[in-house]
Amino acid sequence: KEEVRVRALIPVAFPRPMVDTASPANSLRNLWSFVSAPLPINPPTPLARLKLCNQDLTRLKQSPLAYIQLWMQNNVLCGLPDSMQQQAAMDVFSRHTLVFSNMPGPQEPLIFCQQQLLGLHIVFPNLLPQIIILSYAGGIFGNINLNPDMFPASKEENIEEM
Repeated sequence: KEEVRVRALIPVAFPRPMVDTASPANSLRNLWSFVSAPLPINPPTPLARLKLCNQDLTRLKQSPLAYIQLWMQNNVLCGLPDSMQQQAAMDVFSRHTLVFSNMPGPQEPLIFCQQQLLGLHIVFPNLLPQIIILSYAGGIFGNINLNPDMFPASKEENIEEM
């Protein structure tokens, strides 16, 4: 049986220098880079897939890869002609199955228009399917954004299976 290979692009955030957070012009900028990670889908059980994913991501977090990628994008890629930057982006995205990101949200309930928000969702369209997980007020919320014409199994009648 042939094994299926799935790779995710994962944005990794870095602490920003204090000078950036003090400047109104720079305060809303993020400092991040993408890293590539395998997503194990071949192990037979969800628990086995979760354990393997945890091992892979732990190894990735302990490596200098995200820092190297940040340095490359800020010192090498940005100096390339536009056509080469566009080709590099196309090459990276075409070798991945999805973008996966997670972020911590407020842990205390928020009030909007005098009503407590029951949940929060992030919708971020991307070139690839995008999975985003967000924590909020003790809960976990997530979305999968994809083009249903590219993924027929994602049609509404198949959502429960997924």
